[in-house]
Amino acid sequence: MIDNKRLMNVDLNLLLLLQVLGKEKNTRKAAERLFVTQSAISKGLKKLREQFDNELFISSNKGLEATPFCEEVQLKLPRLLEELTSLYDTHSNNDYASYSGTVSIAINPSLTFPFAELIQNYVQEKLPNASLELVNWSWNTELHIKKQMIHLGINYYPLTLTKHIVQQPIADVKFNLCLSTAHPLLNQEITMENIAKYPLVMNLMPDYVKQQNHVERLLKEANLTPKVALKSDIMSVCLSTLENTESVMPIHSLIRPSLPSSLTLAEFSPSIEACIPKNQIALYTTNSSEQTMISRQLEDDIKAIILSLS
Repeated sequence: MIDNKRLMNVDLNLLLLLQVLGKEKNTRKAAERLFVTQSAISKGLKKLREQFDNELFISSNKGLEATPFCEEVQLKLPRLLEELTSLYDTHSNNDYASYSGTVSIAINPSLTFPFAELIQNYVQEKLPNASLELVNWSWNTELHIKKQMIHLGINYYPLTLTKHIVQQPIADVKFNLCLSTAHPLLNQEITMENIAKYPLVMNLMPDYVKQQNHVERLLKEANLTPKVALKSDIMSVCLSTLENTESVMPIHSLIRPSLPSSLTLAEFSPSIEACIPKNQIALYTTNSSEQTMISRQLEDDIKAIILSLS
């Protein structure tokens, strides 16, 4: 039953403050984001603590740390605030297209080509009033997806993550060897023995150790010493190195349309193919019961983009 007396004493505007404090973990930054004074933030936090009868945030050397109760509340806030906003939206039937907030997507660095450009084009067309925040998948991405600070993530499958994150494999992906169009290896079979003659470029894939070390592992198993010239999570640096040297780089085949004309992909020999585990690309979202309308629509549309390339 609704407690009308208690509800009348609740300041719903403070819920936005609670959400921003959860993201910024700092009263000064929260004040800047909400265009109010730091004093107003402190007063608002005091009211929130009274309303929830909970400390909510505890000061630490890392900033404001949410209490367990506060973390549970924050998980519910995105959807709740979206529903409240829709009550006052006279264009509710067109909510998605008129969305004017930030679309935040985390992506494995090795998948930025070709997905970054495709996602950017999609947002410009379907969400013209929104701003796109496209970030590399990193150590804190799992937490940010859980707290809905990131709408969805794109990475390889599977990852070892909390049960609050839904892992949805979308498409199989094949790995090839990327190299210069003038590379001498193109005139030979792509075997481990031949690969070992040239320096390796490794595109780092955070939190997916199995994928980033396949070729290195296979070389070592064949008693061959890998010559790693570069390890980087910046794809443009990796590609530039391939263009200017005789280095080679294992990479997913979906990158082909994004490669400069000076680079190409070559297939591994059957003996190598047989040793590379099946690879899949997946979408990572928060539990469906906690998703916002924006997250659900993004999930469907980004899934279609991935499938169109596979």
